[in-house]
Amino acid sequence: MESDEAVEYPALALWLSAMSQFHGDRLLRFKGLLRVTHQAEPMVIQAVQHVVYPVCTLPSWPEGVVGTRLTGITHGMSEAFFEEIVRSLQKTVKVPSRLVRP
Repeated sequence: MESDEAVEYPALALWLSAMSQFHGDRLLRFKGLLRVTHQAEPMVIQAVQHVVYPVCTLPSWPEGVVGTRLTGITHGMSEAFFEEIVRSLQKTVKVPSRLVRP
């Protein structure tokens, strides 16, 4: 998922925590570079299955790209459930976003 708008980090952190707690067995990897409100520097988030790692802040944006980029790798999710998860993520970050699929 990609968005040029800033996201509210606390809401995204709660979403990721719930996702890893309830669906961690199907969440192989989740990572992202975040443009967050009230902060100029990008944040990095990462999770693997039931583990959400502490966030870190980068000193500057790589390659001059400013915006939120989230990537998730899942296993064993139906297409309908995957779409529901994506919709819940888009509602959580409350910004216009584009879903980019491989």
